Amino acid sequence: KTNDEKLNAISYSGLNTIKNLLKNRTSISPAAVIEIDLLKDPLYPLPFLYWPLPVDLVELDIKTATKVKSYLTNGGMILFDVIGFSRENFNLDNNKFKSIKNFLSSIEVTDLTPISKDHTLTKSFYLLKKFPGRWDNKNLLVENSSLELKDGVSSVVLGFNDWASAWAMDKNNNPLFPVVPGGERQREISYRFGINITMYALTGNYKSDQVHFKSILNRLNNAK
Repeated sequence: KTNDEKLNAISYSGLNTIKNLLKNRTSISPAAVIEIDLLKDPLYPLPFLYWPLPVDLVELDIKTATKVKSYLTNGGMILFDVIGFSRENFNLDNNKFKSIKNFLSSIEVTDLTPISKDHTLTKSFYLLKKFPGRWDNKNLLVENSSLELKDGVSSVVLGFNDWASAWAMDKNNNPLFPVVPGGERQREISYRFGINITMYALTGNYKSDQVHFKSILNRLNNAK
């Protein structure tokens, strides 16, 4: 939950779409989507958080930052979605993302690298080669520090594609926003990413088994 009520409504609607898709397409039946007040609500029962990072990012106080760090250290997972910036030069090294980098440093998230083609997130349910949302920026970053302490699972995933806006529906179940540049096919892939990242948060690295690794890679290379 942010200070922007419109952003909260979009996030809530988008995540409800993914909740319903999980029920319809997988064996997972989430009970609900809930807003989290970082100052008041406990984080430890939650396996997965969607956290939009807008331009007017609010700095965390020391107590809240420690709470978030503890959540990540003890098995929690966060998808950070950087939104509201110009769609040019989407790279954390760009000066326009200085506030984002400072924020990540405050929760000790410093080792983010581009996702590899064999990362479990690419095959946790659907086989995926890209991870679009409302936009189709290719830079998806994952945490690589202390993986040996987290069963090989990245506790932080960060991108720039405004996923909730691609997922969000109006009261008539029509999409609220167009997706660019790939249209409705891109929206379907964005749904699949939402399903994959939820599966990844819940099941970890079970799909990284080496018995079927070559077969999975071949299928992924042929996926469209």
